[in-house]
Amino acid sequence: MSGFTQDSFYPTLDDAWLSGFTQGDGGFKIYIVKRENTRSGYRIRLRYYLDQKDSKSELLYIKSLLAGGVVNSHSDENMFRYTIDSSNKLSIIKNYMIKNILIGQKSIIFDKWAKALNLIETKNHLSKEGFDSILKLKEEILEITQN
Repeated sequence: MSGFTQDSFYPTLDDAWLSGFTQGDGGFKIYIVKRENTRSGYRIRLRYYLDQKDSKSELLYIKSLLAGGVVNSHSDENMFRYTIDSSNKLSIIKNYMIKNILIGQKSIIFDKWAKALNLIETKNHLSKEGFDSILKLKEEILEITQN
């Protein structure tokens, strides 16, 4: 993509464009970091990301579309990454992807990520069972991405 122009199509959350972009250049991650001052002793962070070469402007547009996140250079100066990890914004992504279905491995990874987000949204991640469930989902996603 060479950039949105006045004659370009501007994607919205009412079309499947972002789902297609995610299918090719995006993903879902679960991070678990040891943190002493939390109930479980760990901090769980979920993230949605998009990578694009030479297309910072498109990622900035997506940032404005989702009203949050960050765009940074990634790995080399022509590669950019959009990331968002705010729980309320991730809910927007989750609901969007449920309506605009991904396929293949990306769909399986999304389903596991969405289950983890549901546990966080309902505060069930604060229980040992919920934390263990998220840990298992993270391991399953890692296994899928390594195969």
